[in-house]
Amino acid sequence: MLCWALGAVFWLNAGGCGGPPRGGGQEDAARLIRLARAAPERVPAEHQRRLVRLAAAQPCPCEGGGDSLAQCARGPEPSCARAPYALRLILRGLARGAADGQIRLWFRQRYAPRGPSPMDLRRSPCKGPEKAPTLVVVFSDFQCPACAFGRRLLEAVSEETGERLRLCFKNLPLRSIHPHAQLAAQAAMAAHLQGRFWPMHDLLYDNQHALDRQAIAGYAKRAGLDPTRFLVDLDGEEVRLLVARDLAEARVLGLRGTPTFFVNGRQVSDPITLVDFVDWVEEAAAVRSGR
Repeated sequence: MLCWALGAVFWLNAGGCGGPPRGGGQEDAARLIRLARAAPERVPAEHQRRLVRLAAAQPCPCEGGGDSLAQCARGPEPSCARAPYALRLILRGLARGAADGQIRLWFRQRYAPRGPSPMDLRRSPCKGPEKAPTLVVVFSDFQCPACAFGRRLLEAVSEETGERLRLCFKNLPLRSIHPHAQLAAQAAMAAHLQGRFWPMHDLLYDNQHALDRQAIAGYAKRAGLDPTRFLVDLDGEEVRLLVARDLAEARVLGLRGTPTFFVNGRQVSDPITLVDFVDWVEEAAAVRSGR
């Protein structure tokens, strides 16, 4: 399975042909767009018409919020905390030129009723406040080019969201296509045993071109590790078991590619950009706080 690439950031298109929706449709569109924290005058008329149609056709993403997204997005303070973010998902899809069917698929993948995916994080490296309202878990491969972009994306998301985010890491080395991924995963977990996972994590991603055993031994020194203990742990049973547990968990979850992100136990499915990811984090925080 090839790593899936991370796209560039797109936001709402400006301009457009034709006039705005007529009558109540125009008012409905403007209300929905404002609820999504966007400017109606920046959304093309055709996108406004499609937004109204899609919002009426999609189910409310909150239980008991109404039959449709349009219904649970009524009023200046809608009862459904997810409604503004669901509308933004549709608007971004329209701005990307996606067909209605693709937008409906993204909506269904994001909001289909399901419980959070169970994950055991007791031995996983994490950073950020333990009581942060949003928990992001990433399954990643140190030799995967897309994962290096994912690492930068998560850094940017952390800067944007601050204390609202806690990040945990899971190993998913794609050994069939990345011959050094398993050793790199073991190196990261050997560093974790000395409390230095994140410095090693950064060094491995910064040096994806050199992940052989000799190079990794040099990174251990730069990461501030006890080099003798590191080399013992690198091939030790404890480290191998930690990586194997992550791999087993990935199989149970049906994961096949990297990076794969979970936000509060829900797998991120729609296109991943900084804007999209911050939206996921903010939505999770809003739902947690009841706003």
